Amino acid sequence: MLYIWPCIVFFSWPALLPSIARLSRKTLPRVPVALAVMGLMLLAVHLNTVIHPFTLADNRHYVFYVFRILLRHTAIKYAAVPVYFTCAWLVIDALGGMPTTSESKVRQKTKRDKGHGQTPPTRSMPEESTRVSFVLVWLFATTLSLVTAPLVEPRYFIIPWLVWRMNIPVELPREDSHDENEARKKGVVYQTFSWVVSNRLWVETAWYLLINFVTCYVFLYKGFEWPQEPGNIQRFMW
Repeated sequence: MLYIWPCIVFFSWPALLPSIARLSRKTLPRVPVALAVMGLMLLAVHLNTVIHPFTLADNRHYVFYVFRILLRHTAIKYAAVPVYFTCAWLVIDALGGMPTTSESKVRQKTKRDKGHGQTPPTRSMPEESTRVSFVLVWLFATTLSLVTAPLVEPRYFIIPWLVWRMNIPVELPREDSHDENEARKKGVVYQTFSWVVSNRLWVETAWYLLINFVTCYVFLYKGFEWPQEPGNIQRFMW
């Protein structure tokens, strides 16, 4: 279950940029919660790092090289726990989304009403916000499907990833003129990051095309031979 988080971040990092942008808004998990979750992750790594013999027997698969790194030293698999935790937080936080334009307007109106002594109107949860019940069911179903899998392979992550990706809120709040002026003052790096966040769907598409191009290139032109099977070209695959 821990391996799915870096996999999702690798393939969908453009979709996670809004979560990274919210880091400055003090949305990080509380320290006691973070320590408790990482403690459970450490326990899972210590008691349940089961590697199928086939994983380390076929060097045509990318997972083979990932586990070679994790098994290079005993401490590496434990040092990866903060990476698992960070990736898991980004993935789950992305389901919460950012307040949409309409929601931002409601908040601004609420502040104005409070300033004039008026009772702010009640509002329902925005449609773009993913419910906690969905997150819990998704986590439970993903855990059942992955914990019972005999191997660690990217194909087992496809359906959980697709369900997660389709439920990420898309709409972002539009910056008003004051926010745009602040963005200009923060420099080129901040402006570039803001542009990438605003156009993250195009960036994500370009990222997928790049992954497919590299995968096809390696498959076609980076073949190799096994000593026990001379003359037979072996090719890398997922």
